[in-house]
Amino acid sequence: MRLSAFLLFCCLAAPTLQGQSLYADPKASRAGDVLTIVLVERASAQRASQYADQSSAQFGGAAGSGGQRFSADAQFAQQADARNQTAQSDLLTGTMTVLVTGVDESGTLTVAGERSINVNGVTHVMKVTGAVRARDIRYDNTVLSYQLANAHIEYRQAGRAARFLKPATLVRAGAVALLGVAVFLVAG
Repeated sequence: MRLSAFLLFCCLAAPTLQGQSLYADPKASRAGDVLTIVLVERASAQRASQYADQSSAQFGGAAGSGGQRFSADAQFAQQADARNQTAQSDLLTGTMTVLVTGVDESGTLTVAGERSINVNGVTHVMKVTGAVRARDIRYDNTVLSYQLANAHIEYRQAGRAARFLKPATLVRAGAVALLGVAVFLVAG
């Protein structure tokens, strides 16, 4: 009986002895803690411009002397029309776990993390850095990416997949061979 009571006390007191409450949510609060960033980034841009120009000029004249007539005529016309349209939309979603690298006097956490995944010779690299207010950390130890101050979110691809034959290589080789045969038949 005493042994079971002692074991029960140890199980209940162990988290408290480590500075963690049994009832508190496990939120990042000091350097070395991890935090999950929920990436919800959407950006869109749109630009449109138009240009229209139209001009014309006319010149005419006539002169005569001794039965001979001289005449000149000229017409100039110019018309220009230019249109530009640009539309771009980017969406980045997912999750990324970062490490708390520091805490300032006000309790704001500085975070940084990097993940790289290699798929078929193409490396996908994601980096996230920024500052997080402690009150923005949700109950499940996550924070939305748009709540990062001084956020730097980078997603890029590096490397190329090694391929023996690029797409359409066989089609190009067949076209060259067919062209060679046609030249041979015409010349021969």
